[in-house]
Amino acid sequence: MLYAGIDLHKHYLVISVIDQRGCEISSIRINNNAQLLISYFSQFAEPIKVVIEATLNWYWIVDLLDELGYEIVLAHPRRLRAIVDNKYVDDRISSNTLAQLLRNDYIPEVYYLSPEIRALRDMCRTRLFLIAQRTALTNNCSSNLLKYNINVPDVGKLHSSNGLAFLRDTELPMHQLFKFSSCCKANIIETLNENIKLIETEIRKNNKEDEITKLLKSIPGIGEILSPTIRYEIGVMSRFYNSKRLASYCRFTPRMHISGKAAKYYKTSKDGNAYLKRAFSESAVCAIKYDEDVRKHYQRLKSKKGKPVALSIIGRNMTTVVYHVWTTNQPYRGYKKRLQRT
Repeated sequence: MLYAGIDLHKHYLVISVIDQRGCEISSIRINNNAQLLISYFSQFAEPIKVVIEATLNWYWIVDLLDELGYEIVLAHPRRLRAIVDNKYVDDRISSNTLAQLLRNDYIPEVYYLSPEIRALRDMCRTRLFLIAQRTALTNNCSSNLLKYNINVPDVGKLHSSNGLAFLRDTELPMHQLFKFSSCCKANIIETLNENIKLIETEIRKNNKEDEITKLLKSIPGIGEILSPTIRYEIGVMSRFYNSKRLASYCRFTPRMHISGKAAKYYKTSKDGNAYLKRAFSESAVCAIKYDEDVRKHYQRLKSKKGKPVALSIIGRNMTTVVYHVWTTNQPYRGYKKRLQRT
């Protein structure tokens, strides 16, 4: 068995191949070209186990090597840095270090999906990204209206058709340039609305429901769009041995530092999956709207802690609900019953 470490860059990659004793038998730098990569690995008669860092452009090389039958290990970049901290590092040292860690079974692995499911997951991510852009624009429009003490009438949300008509109103008591910028933002929001609807249609069309997806749809606040989003972002629930680990992965756990008698608490950690944080935050808003028990709990939290903290707590509770529905393989039986088990 040979071990290959690949240091992948935007335009090129560096490969180091070592044997079972850790001796380097080959090292090369080549351009990011599939034929060059196939030609290089074809010279080795022994089976090769390959490790690659999960950088931005890992899709093509992992799919290529997996199709050729090589055993692939996808490494977590941040956790690798916690294991290895060299004073001097270049591309060849990095690739050799990856191979050595692979030989000693020290690679912190990243879970990854098949190309077909990955494409659907990335479409769900695109939807969440566009919704975030739309929210940023509507918030910006709201702040501009507040500058002129303009209250938004009861026309629904600003990104709705009535809200966009209000933003385009030429009679708004504000400076002409602010009116012009509001119209431009309304046009962009309208385009985002159209594209979000198109993406949601494609998600419904391409989503192949399994038992897990059907179970998730039984939870108030998680429908036809959020169920595949959560399903494929999590992938395999066995990665998390309890609901707290899932909540931490979804960025709902605050950071804490304890030293002696001193304890410091910080905002929720950004170490985790940003898309799951957005998905569960969206599901929390929908659950408050459609589930009476969730709504009552939210109102109590809101009166004590304020709206942002209350929404964050509801989002974290939704991760707990999803964990138990998924692991018990039973549909949703009520918000209170589920939370008593955490």
